[in-house]
Formats: sequence, C-alpha cells, structure tokens
Amino acid sequence: MTKKILVAICMVCFIFFGITTVYAVQADDVLGTWRVESQEETATQVEIYKCENKYCGKFSWLEDLNSLDDKNPDETKRDQKLIGMNFVWGFEFDDDQWEDGNIYDPRSGKTYDCKMWFKDGDPDVLNVKGYILFIGKTSIWYRVK
Repeated sequence: MTKKILVAICMVCFIFFGITTVYAVQADDVLGTWRVESQEETATQVEIYKCENKYCGKFSWLEDLNSLDDKNPDETKRDQKLIGMNFVWGFEFDDDQWEDGNIYDPRSGKTYDCKMWFKDGDPDVLNVKGYILFIGKTSIWYRVK
C-alpha cells in the first residue's frame, strides 16, 4: 500500500514540475527570426533582437525587397526601403510576455501600442497584438528554424 502511495506522489510531482518547466518563459526566448502570419518560406520575415535593454524587430526578408515605406506620415521617409527597417521597438519582458512596445504598420503608416506572448506557451508561435486602448488585432508569427 505504501509503495502505491509513494508511486502516486512521485507521479504527481513529475506532472507538476514537468508542466511548470515547459511553461517557464525567459526574456530572450523571443530572439530570432519569425515568419509573419504564415509558415510558408515566402512569408515576410522579422528578426527580433535586443536593443539596449529592450527588444526590437526589423524586416529581414520581404517578397519584394524594393518595397518602400510609401505610407509613412513623414514625407521625407517615404522613399526608404522597408527591408532592414525597425518596425517593432521598446518591448520589455514582464513575467511571460513582452509589453510596452510599439509596432509600425507600413500598410497604413500608423503606429500602435503592442505586446507579444507565446501562443499557448509554444516558444515557436508568437502572438503579436497591436492596439489602441483595448481595441486591436493579433497577428501570429512562426519561428524560422
């Protein structure tokens, strides 16, 4: 009887500690290259990297490498290429997400508040939510391996 109880306790501990280990997110886990809204090789790619003590991101691959920032509200920047452009910046890691950042949408020329977190704890699937107040849109990014 005591053997069965000991086995049950061990199994509960294994399950509990195993689950908590799987979901332990670290600040630098977001670093790397991500495909935006698609797992296809032709999808837009973003490189997330550290900028000082925060996290930023730039376009690292676009289907049209000559795409310009032609919707930028600053007319002097409309002839700049999107490739290499920082369009997410200022993220700080807090608990299990990156928050207090911004995201620039080159399709509209608008900048939004933004936060990022792993979808269902999966470090290869990133939710990226741009928003104003409480209204926003979440985009799913997939890690490039």
